[in-house]
Amino acid sequence: MNIPESFLNELKQRTDIEDVISSYVALKRCGSKLVGLCPFHNEKTPSFTVFTKTQSFYCFGCGTGGDAIGFIKRIENLDFIDAVKFLAKRTGLQIPEKELNDSFGSEYETLYEINKETADYYHSYMLSKEGKKGLDYLISRGLEKSTINKFNLGFAPDCRNSLLFHLLDKGFWIGDMVAAGVVRNTQKGYCDTFRKRLTIPITDLSGKVIAFGGRTIDGTMPKYINTAETRIYKKSGGLFALNIAKNSCKKSIILCEGYMDAISMHQAGFDNAVAGCGTALSNEQVELLKRYSREVILVYDCDDAGQKALNRAIGKFRAANINIKVPFLYGGKDPEEIIRNLGKEQFAQMLYTAPDDIGYAISHLYQKYNLSTIQGKLDLISEAAVILSAASSIERNLYISQISGNLDVDRESLKAQFDLLL
Repeated sequence: MNIPESFLNELKQRTDIEDVISSYVALKRCGSKLVGLCPFHNEKTPSFTVFTKTQSFYCFGCGTGGDAIGFIKRIENLDFIDAVKFLAKRTGLQIPEKELNDSFGSEYETLYEINKETADYYHSYMLSKEGKKGLDYLISRGLEKSTINKFNLGFAPDCRNSLLFHLLDKGFWIGDMVAAGVVRNTQKGYCDTFRKRLTIPITDLSGKVIAFGGRTIDGTMPKYINTAETRIYKKSGGLFALNIAKNSCKKSIILCEGYMDAISMHQAGFDNAVAGCGTALSNEQVELLKRYSREVILVYDCDDAGQKALNRAIGKFRAANINIKVPFLYGGKDPEEIIRNLGKEQFAQMLYTAPDDIGYAISHLYQKYNLSTIQGKLDLISEAAVILSAASSIERNLYISQISGNLDVDRESLKAQFDLLL
């Protein structure tokens, strides 16, 4: 898509970079400049600077800089064209219609179109008589048709190349299908990536389909097959349903492990829920969440794997200076099951009475040790000291007072013991 230089110049003239950036960053005036904490890396001293005279920004900490378009590209995870569209809509400008029609020919736009067509094809198939098995499965999991439509969920036929032929009929080239990740080139020839699986479209922050999660419904392993990385999709760089959650008015974002958990939470009214894309939580995803919320509620599965992933996530969020809440979950092995078994009101109670990560960890110690014995109390104190080593001095003092009361131990003696252990 070739946008006329005259339009870009008008867009830049009508865009106030201070107004744009202040929607994302708390800015304070410092002489002729504005400064704030950089949204692109973790810092405690402001090094992010906005120069209103030149309508530009620069971070002296991480080296990121540019104009308003560059800022929107980075903060909203958009390509150049979508960043221009974003700012055009914000300023009330209309990109020339002819230029919009030319966008289909761009390299990335073709991949977006293939993914959108793929999502619609699988969704339509699931609603047909032949694909009813997929629909019945989703309904058996408690999903309503409105939710199924909202997320454009689908079902892939048990056929080697039904999607391939469908996309050929639509005028797409096989090479572009492979580049989009919906078709694979194997020793036996080209074939569809997803077969006899639920298809869960993954979108970018603007709502464009960039990849898919494919879930088995008959116990076939692996449970999930995910789109490999492509030119428009990086697994560690995005989060499922963040395009919806970022618009939520709630102050927190709920992070869970699976697509189905996030979808179930959205159906129950928790539209600030997101999920990973089949990989371990990355630093890039942590920074992405930090742009939209300073508090994350970690709702991981209750099994051993989920708890290990939870502990790793806690370390990443604490390092990024993001407030963490960790609810005590019961009534099911994961959020989807808990909501189905206990209802959304009880699940909400678990979320919004959740302690922070340190409180969560220390609470488990009271169940782990026999506190009717001196040794049990000493063991709890030793392990609590390890947990509190990551806490601030204020947090540490508050928890020492709490532990002192719970164990019936003199506070000053307990503090002296913690000082030795720390």
